[in-house]
Amino acid sequence: MRRSFKGRHGERKHPSGSHKRRMRGSYLIVCEGEKTEPYYFNAFKKKLRVRNIEIKVKGTGFNTWSLVDAAERFNNEESQYDNVWCVFDHDSFPEKNIHKAFAQANKYHPFSL
Repeated sequence: MRRSFKGRHGERKHPSGSHKRRMRGSYLIVCEGEKTEPYYFNAFKKKLRVRNIEIKVKGTGFNTWSLVDAAERFNNEESQYDNVWCVFDHDSFPEKNIHKAFAQANKYHPFSL
């Protein structure tokens, strides 16, 4: 169990050795689903209450390698994000499509699948 303590000015402090890592930058999360996955990631973003990073979530209806292509287009059209994540259901597609998506994502930086 992680305990937190209030500091002198009311801010939360963690016991030594358990500091929270500060995240910075911008994230583009491109999802296979058009409704459920964007809803999930947007709710997660709201729950985290992050202020020092930008998170944009897009649902496309595309899958595997076509999702990676769409993410590259969005990244080039809108702005250059520090991190681009592509999210799709691994179990729903043939293994060759998954491998092609990973090979395609490896061409682009900073993509993660």
